[in-house]
Order: sequence, then C-alpha cells, then structure tokens
Amino acid sequence: MFHSIKMIDIYAPFNVDRSVKKVSLHSVWVFSVFGDRSPGVMLTLYKALIQPLLEYCCLVWSPTATGEIQAIENVQRCFTRRISGKEGADYWERLRRLDLISLQRCRQRYALIHIWKT
Repeated sequence: MFHSIKMIDIYAPFNVDRSVKKVSLHSVWVFSVFGDRSPGVMLTLYKALIQPLLEYCCLVWSPTATGEIQAIENVQRCFTRRISGKEGADYWERLRRLDLISLQRCRQRYALIHIWKT
C-alpha cells in the first residue's frame, strides 16, 4: 500500500540512502500493482509517481559523493530495466529510447536554471 511520506524526513542531506530505499519501495509497489509493462504505461507511472520523489528539492539535498549519486541513479536504472522491450539495452540506450535524461543531468539542469533566475 502507498504510505504517506514525510518529505522533510526523506530528503534531508544525510538521509540519501534512506530516501533511495523508500523510493525503491514505491517502485516495487508500482510493478506489483500494475501488470502492464509497456513503455507508455510504465513511463507515465514513473513520471507521475517515482520521478517527483527523486527530484523533490534536489537543489537542497543534491549529493556530491559518487556513491550517493550512483545510489540515486540506480533507482532509475532498475526501473527502466524492468520495462518490456528494454531489458537487453544498457542504461544510456534505455534512457535514449525512452526519451529520459539521467537524474544527475536533471539536477545539473535545475541548478543552472536556478542560477539563471537569480
């Protein structure tokens, strides 16, 4: 079942591992509830339920350690691997085919937009 999330609790800078674990559980929930693995359905669910959790306040808690960046990126990596028709491709090919960008690139983009607006 989808549980309520305390955003402050999840996205504190020192809780990257904890937030990745919680977002991973949401990802598992999506795959257990929705049987259709077609790219259109899974991409819509990812963008509506998973990606906002990973990108919420990303400028505040943006990780700098390589291990934390990889842990966050692995959530998207695992999700895209389970989409039908994308199992054999490597991560970057799956992102290209699904018209997604890496989460690290998203954080960099948000930082540039923020700097430009200030």
